[in-house]
Amino acid sequence: MKKVFLTCRPTTESMATTWCGRTKKLLVDLGLGHIWYSGEVGSSRDWEKVIYPSIAARELQEWRKELLKKDKLCLYRMLKMDLRRESYLSLPMDRRRRLTEMRCGTHCLDIETGRWQQIAREVRFCRVCACGPIEDELHVLLDCYQYRKLREQMIKTIEAKTGYVLSVMDGDREWLRDFLLGCGVSESKTRITVAAVVGTSFNKALKRRKEILCQVSRVNVGLED
Repeated sequence: MKKVFLTCRPTTESMATTWCGRTKKLLVDLGLGHIWYSGEVGSSRDWEKVIYPSIAARELQEWRKELLKKDKLCLYRMLKMDLRRESYLSLPMDRRRRLTEMRCGTHCLDIETGRWQQIAREVRFCRVCACGPIEDELHVLLDCYQYRKLREQMIKTIEAKTGYVLSVMDGDREWLRDFLLGCGVSESKTRITVAAVVGTSFNKALKRRKEILCQVSRVNVGLED
């Protein structure tokens, strides 16, 4: 096989559709073009130590580049730093789904649905509290007064189950964001515990939101009549 490669290489490495051409391009794209030209790969174990990290680095770079193309993933970009399986995916479907919706912006909040209707981002206001803020994930999770009791219960439950005192970090939204939705906690078991509580709370908040908006809709219909 090596003899065939050495025979074909001089005449086919510049041909994009040949095996040599594709292999050369792949190595150059991975930043390993020097190995193509030198042919020095060492032992199979040495080669694995070089090629696998290079492929992983390229995948990470391309993944991050794709994330920048989608405005709806602005929160996700803050939470997701590495290409790895998240701990919360081991949770039951209902909580796992809600957390995925929050992290990826695939929910029913106006920050997302307003995009469908081509409403400017800065005017996708919260119709639940009608206080002016944009209705995004953090507004529901940390700010909206309509979910105050749910929020207090969520924090109380997290503190009881994990020992973390969230109240001392009340003014640090970035820390709370990472703790509640991201990887702000190093221990996997604790992250799963927090994720389960947050998923349950967000599920309840969406039900509460639906009830409030239905009431508002009925009132508006009554006023029109």
